[in-house]
Amino acid sequence: MPKSPKIQHQLQEPIRPTVWFLVLWVLFAGCGEPRTTDLPEYLHHKVGPVFLDPSIPNTWRIEHTFLIKNTTRSRIEIGHVELSCDCAEYQLSQKTLEPGESADLSIVILPLCNLERRIDTAIVNWSKAGDENESKVLQLFVESEIFPMLSASVAKSGIDIDLTKPLKKVIEIDVTAYGQNDQLKSLEFSFPKSSEPVGVGYGVSPRRTDLGSGVVRLTNSISINPAAYLKYDSVQSFEIVAKTDQSSMTIPVRIKRHQKFDIKPRQIVLRSNKREAIIRVVSPVETTAPRVECDSSILSIIQIDQVNVINSKEFEFIVRLEKMPDSAESIEEISFKFVAPDFLPAPYSVFILRE
Repeated sequence: MPKSPKIQHQLQEPIRPTVWFLVLWVLFAGCGEPRTTDLPEYLHHKVGPVFLDPSIPNTWRIEHTFLIKNTTRSRIEIGHVELSCDCAEYQLSQKTLEPGESADLSIVILPLCNLERRIDTAIVNWSKAGDENESKVLQLFVESEIFPMLSASVAKSGIDIDLTKPLKKVIEIDVTAYGQNDQLKSLEFSFPKSSEPVGVGYGVSPRRTDLGSGVVRLTNSISINPAAYLKYDSVQSFEIVAKTDQSSMTIPVRIKRHQKFDIKPRQIVLRSNKREAIIRVVSPVETTAPRVECDSSILSIIQIDQVNVINSKEFEFIVRLEKMPDSAESIEEISFKFVAPDFLPAPYSVFILRE
């Protein structure tokens, strides 16, 4: 038997409010306060390429400022900031952030750093108000591409060639230049204080390497043969200048040689009526008094004693005739040497005249 329309309506009436309740519940639930998240775990910034002139030291600095925004519903406290390098510093505009507020955190890389591709990190410790015991971390990365316009594989003070010690076969110096591909064209060498010194050789043209991102590297080598300067007493030092289109650097080269004593008078003559004489030994540099080396057999004939230190460069010795030599010759030559560290032995002769 079919149901009447009235009964059917009554059965359907309770259904409508239920459906509308579900629809409204979904709509109102979606209109609530948005779901909040913590700060990001890391932020990254790349700087470069930066080309630095070594002839103007300690003038560069690289700085980047990160914007830290509080996107949570709680107040945030920024605690300790740890840096990965002692040559970096940071500046923080404020340590407490209300919801929606922002702070600036600047990372500064100072010229104490080596010039290289590097990544400096700042670890920011932060916590929400009321959760101070639950510290969280935000890592900031500053990736820097720092290139020296010119560099050399030697100390900044230059090169010392010590001819008083066993010599190296060859001294090799690598000179490297960095720059933009369209700006760095050449790497050349010159010798401003003299013509090209002996014993120096270098490549005719530099090696060119494309590093990408518009950066190019030029490399050339210089070789110095220390043995070449044993024959040239006049060469005491020289300079090598490396030059590119944008920068230059000077490499000083110093040569240390055995020094030579100057002895006055050039020779002395002793005889029976002139049994003593003074010898003055003069050094070109400050030094200690030289010592006398001689054959022990001559000590019975002459005696040599230091008698006076005039200054750190001049010394006096007295030579005494102890007895006439047994030789039948009318003139006898007695030889000995003045010696000192880093000095060439200085031979000297005393002539004894038999009257």
